[in-house]
Amino acid sequence: MNKKGYTLIELIGIIVVLSLMVLLVTTISDKAIKKAKTNTDEQCKENVIIATENWVLDNKEKIENETILEIEQLIQEGYLEKKECLKEKCVKITKSTEGVKAVYNYSLEKNC
Repeated sequence: MNKKGYTLIELIGIIVVLSLMVLLVTTISDKAIKKAKTNTDEQCKENVIIATENWVLDNKEKIENETILEIEQLIQEGYLEKKECLKEKCVKITKSTEGVKAVYNYSLEKNC
């Protein structure tokens, strides 16, 4: 018998194997994309905190026990580049003293 093509079972087997490969690749790539977005958000927040720390160093006299600093102000004063990844609008700066040293805590806030 002259065999010039594939049988139906061979074609179905190939389709099943390819389907499984596509399923694995899409699942892995979806997880990688989600992880990258999470890492980007965290890096963006870290950049805002660093910019706020720099602002605090330059403006210690303006800080009370609790100060709200708008992120837009950080951008306008050149401490931070415009970031589209931020959902937060403000940074809450809390000042406490330990002995003679002032300690500042920072938290990102969605509502000012």
